[in-house]
Amino acid sequence: MSDSKEILFSKNLRITKSRIKILDYFRNSNKAFSHTDLEKVFSVEMDRVSIYRILHAFEEAEILCKIIDSNASTLYTFTGGHASHTDHPHFKCNECDNVQHLPDLPKQYLEKLNKHKITSFQLVVEGTCEQCLDKNE
Repeated sequence: MSDSKEILFSKNLRITKSRIKILDYFRNSNKAFSHTDLEKVFSVEMDRVSIYRILHAFEEAEILCKIIDSNASTLYTFTGGHASHTDHPHFKCNECDNVQHLPDLPKQYLEKLNKHKITSFQLVVEGTCEQCLDKNE
């Protein structure tokens, strides 16, 4: 996959040190992060408003997708190159916080939804991932 600068360039986003740092952070992890998580990591380098603006820009450009977990926490995860982050569900491990992009929903399902005006689409499956299950045995 491209490096972070190439991703930002391909999405017509300004290439800044802050954006590169946050994008690299997401790309190097399979986890979803909240705004608060990122504040803890980057508080010395950037303020909370800058982090929020970067998250918003990345979401708009479909670099990150926003998910709401069962605790009503807003989390962001790297799309990993998915063309549309609204067409697929996610699996979030409650033990290690890893997030996996699941395969796209069946075409017939999406066609049925397209007949409606959808304002929000979230499908997050939560549980324990295979790696954590193996560790606990």
